[in-house]
Amino acid sequence: MTQKLFDGAAENWQELADASDAVATADERVTNGDAAWLTAREMQIAAQVCRGKLNKQIAAHLNISEHTVNTHLRRIYCKLGVRNRAGLVGRCLPLLHYHER
Repeated sequence: MTQKLFDGAAENWQELADASDAVATADERVTNGDAAWLTAREMQIAAQVCRGKLNKQIAAHLNISEHTVNTHLRRIYCKLGVRNRAGLVGRCLPLLHYHER
């Protein structure tokens, strides 16, 4: 009986350790502002923002709604650890120039 309790506790501790590693990885990702964690669609939207496009123009270009663009932008801001378009441009513009070479 005691062994079963110990084994169960050990499994729970391992799950907790795994979960905490996942959270640490997510925190590092946001803190580092690593654009590699952006999806392909998020990169498309970030590129359009860096080109000075408005949400309405981005939506028309990608054939999606403005609401969807706003949702993607909120997720991008969170992943990059920025608060606005200027922060997004500051983080992504150098990467976009690097990839366009």
